[in-house]
Amino acid sequence: MIWEQRVALIVMITNLVERGRRKCDMYWPKEGVETHRVIQIKLVNEDARVTYTIRTFSIKHRKRVVLQFHYTNWPDHGTPENPLPILSFVRKSAADNPIGAGRIIVCSAGVGRTGTYIQYIFIHDALLEAIQAGNTNVHSSQLTRYLQLLQVRFILIKLVAKQVLDSILFFLFFRAFHLVTNFLVQDFHLSSAVKNCNVHKNRNAALVSVESARVYLTPKPGVEGSNYINATWLQDFIVTQHPLEATVSDFWQMVWDHNSQTVVVLSDTTDKDYQVFWPLKQADVEFENFRVRFIDEHKIQLPAVITYWTIIFHKTLSNDDYELRVRIFYCSSWPYRGAANPDLAALFRLPKLVIDSHQQYQNGPVVVVDRFGGTEAATLCALTTLVHQLSRDQHVDVYMYAKLYHSKRPNVWPSRDDYMFLYRCVEALHHHLPATMAYFIGYGFGLDIEDIWRPDLFQF
Repeated sequence: MIWEQRVALIVMITNLVERGRRKCDMYWPKEGVETHRVIQIKLVNEDARVTYTIRTFSIKHRKRVVLQFHYTNWPDHGTPENPLPILSFVRKSAADNPIGAGRIIVCSAGVGRTGTYIQYIFIHDALLEAIQAGNTNVHSSQLTRYLQLLQVRFILIKLVAKQVLDSILFFLFFRAFHLVTNFLVQDFHLSSAVKNCNVHKNRNAALVSVESARVYLTPKPGVEGSNYINATWLQDFIVTQHPLEATVSDFWQMVWDHNSQTVVVLSDTTDKDYQVFWPLKQADVEFENFRVRFIDEHKIQLPAVITYWTIIFHKTLSNDDYELRVRIFYCSSWPYRGAANPDLAALFRLPKLVIDSHQQYQNGPVVVVDRFGGTEAATLCALTTLVHQLSRDQHVDVYMYAKLYHSKRPNVWPSRDDYMFLYRCVEALHHHLPATMAYFIGYGFGLDIEDIWRPDLFQF
């Protein structure tokens, strides 16, 4: 386990014998070398301190150094007399764990003292985040002022010569964006995405899901990597890349597995690299285990043209006659950032449309597709979530959702402009629609999908 999980640090919070009872066997050599199957363990150094001992092991399968921090002054079924030695121990052990390396925490039962150590690490990280980021939850009445403050400081940062940037890092926006994107992804975070059997399924190696947030497919027996698709859970959404020719079947398998009945496509299908992957009027699309069939098509002007299709697909190799009805919304120009003077408030019409459609089913996540499963898709998810928060709580926390998204799908915010854009959109909606905001964004107050082509309902 130590070898396979790339562990570089063992934190041990138990003595070998406590109250006359053996709590743990000595799993390291007192001197010399011990061999366990093909792995050799050698004690290189032992540094005994007042309340804990640091041991350095050399593990030889391919040579690796592992540190053991052994706390010897924490009684079983009790607490230390003073917290200061514990704080020193935690700080030292955490600091000596290499970035990206695994860590194992052990005590006699793996519950009490182990849990306390882990909880301390979490509380420490939470307090550090609170100190560094401050209160990022902005009341709706303060949105305009808050945005002006961010923009002034952002402009100053852009204008100041590069050599003096270090002296203005305290500016709010620069610091906030740094904190949003300070999660550094390591290979073990992407263990499935970087497998040889999966690499060819990724359009962009820089935009893949971390292991803890990736979407799983139903695996095919004996087929390595068959449970992998380049898609990420972002709360109630699934963000994914435009399917490659070889992964179209995987995409529809994901829709089926997770019962997704609303799909939003933001990539441009006039580009030969991002072709239509759903059936049009001409023919059904057949896959190994299911068939996808066209039902109808509508176009809406809000303000750009949005086309949506209703399709049905069902299992072909099953006695179950269950069919899944899916609505696909296609708007390749969203979020209109190429326009000279984009109507930022109008950006929320697509999220509004999508959520109203989704509310009819109350079933499964909304799947959002752009070229690489990147900024456009994450922006749609973030704005939809932020508007819900604003309407419900009269507060909005752009920082929190931006940081959560980056931690699940690194590189979705490649520039500070992308982060600023979220603030500008939310502020624009609040500024232009104060009286009708609850109607426009309130979940449960939406339009029926049959009414969505009535332009009079979208006049402000």
